[in-house]
Amino acid sequence: MGYPNIKGLMVFFYLFIASIDLQALENKEAQSLAFKAYKGNAGALQQLKSAADVGDSVAQNWLGSYFREKHEFNNALIWFNKAAQQNNPVALNNLGFLFSEGVGVKADSPKALVYYKRAAELGNLDADNNLALMYAQGEGVPQSYRDAYIWFEKAADMGDGLATANIGIYYAQGFGVQKNNIIAFALCKRAVLMGVGQAQRCKSELIKQMDQHQVVRADQLSDRIQQLGVRNAINEYLSKSH
Repeated sequence: MGYPNIKGLMVFFYLFIASIDLQALENKEAQSLAFKAYKGNAGALQQLKSAADVGDSVAQNWLGSYFREKHEFNNALIWFNKAAQQNNPVALNNLGFLFSEGVGVKADSPKALVYYKRAAELGNLDADNNLALMYAQGEGVPQSYRDAYIWFEKAADMGDGLATANIGIYYAQGFGVQKNNIIAFALCKRAVLMGVGQAQRCKSELIKQMDQHQVVRADQLSDRIQQLGVRNAINEYLSKSH
């Protein structure tokens, strides 16, 4: 249940419908019920519906996910909307994805943008990534690698590994920022350490273009990123480089 969506050769984007940490315990229970329901457990489905019916936004979101996977898109929209009306950031992100990709609905990039921005304002890192992707591809907005970078950096600064890999690639390619192999390597290394295996390819390509001194500086920057966060560490590095 649930499916990855990888779009573009250099963007390691995926849809992640788990809840934010503040909802972790409640979310795990609702997620478990949704998975059991998807496998045919009628009791689990009834429990999930009962919680959704009394206004539990996490249950509503997972019920929407259940119906989406069953390709019952009208029901999915109903429950995602109910959760979104309670400002559930995950449901808002899910609605954004449906309208961005045209899953069960007519594709509507402006509407997707609204949902993603609302989710991002509520702290959903996946929405940050999705907004970045829209700007990178010019989907419903003027194409802008710089704006894409800003949204990726926001997610990366909050500890998102995929976003960290993406801005590493942006520094490697000079997308929206000045090309810098040391920063790129540091970010891709950090992403690998965070479990993003795809970033290893970025590291492997970069190291072919770097001397030993540059690799040492990149390793030091990677450590500073862990200590200070992405934005502060990069700003510190750039200020010392001039």
